[in-house]
Amino acid sequence: MNVVLVCIGNFQPYIIDNIRNLVRLKHENIYVITNQSFTPHFAEFSPTVFTGIQTASPVKLVYVEDLKDIFHFYERSPLDKTFRNGFWALTSLRMFYLYSFMEKYRIKDVIHLENDVIIYYNCNELLARVERNKIYLPFHAFNINIISIIYIPTSEILKPVLVNWNVRYLDMNVFAECKMAFPQLITEFPIFKEQPEFDEEQKMVCNNYERFNKIFDGAAMGQYLGGIDTNNDTNNTIGFVNKESCIKYNDYPFVWKYVPLVEGSGENEMMKKPFLLIKEEEIPIFNLHIHSKNISKFVEGAGF
Repeated sequence: MNVVLVCIGNFQPYIIDNIRNLVRLKHENIYVITNQSFTPHFAEFSPTVFTGIQTASPVKLVYVEDLKDIFHFYERSPLDKTFRNGFWALTSLRMFYLYSFMEKYRIKDVIHLENDVIIYYNCNELLARVERNKIYLPFHAFNINIISIIYIPTSEILKPVLVNWNVRYLDMNVFAECKMAFPQLITEFPIFKEQPEFDEEQKMVCNNYERFNKIFDGAAMGQYLGGIDTNNDTNNTIGFVNKESCIKYNDYPFVWKYVPLVEGSGENEMMKKPFLLIKEEEIPIFNLHIHSKNISKFVEGAGF
């Protein structure tokens, strides 16, 4: 599996903690789409500049200056390009550069993570479980998707989403809209295990649990455990309950356990990983969206 991060326009220092964690989990192909001027920030990883030829270094920089947005999203979008130096426009623009990267270099089987999303398992575990003709991502509700973690099999499968991308929408709504138009193309990373009492919306966000036997965090778990971005609220927001999510995680305990770092690793390679306790069953959590950006705290579950 190829892991791709995008850091353009604004350098986000917490991406470094994210990459350290990915390397620790033994990912061999970590691509960072970024501005050439940001290169010095990644020096500790001894990265190579990717030009289409694979190298031994696990961290490979892809300069955004070498990619093209053939859909001209940025020019067409009326999204605010001044708020936090273009935050809302850039969150969508990344998907167009991700497509350009995959198309230019014929990269397949991509897991794209937002820079404040950390994972607890090697992404290769997902390859045997996904249907490789579908896009997977978490949903909070029928009309709210979260591109915290997304699986994209090929650029060709991503293309219909970009062709039909509503340039007025935030990235949190586009895939939900496209899912209605292309139900065979987009499906869920489950954010919970279905329960008998659930309504149809709650059942939808649990789709594919039996396929993965893990749950994925769109944003609500990480927001509850670590609070929200201090740019949004400077108060202590640990325990925050995301109103948009149809699953409320404050109703369930979280536990942290030392388990093997990756499949097959022994007692000398252990990692503290999170689980959600649902009716006495410990459900493994594949990723957490650390909205507070305090990623280092959650790499080893410090304080939990």
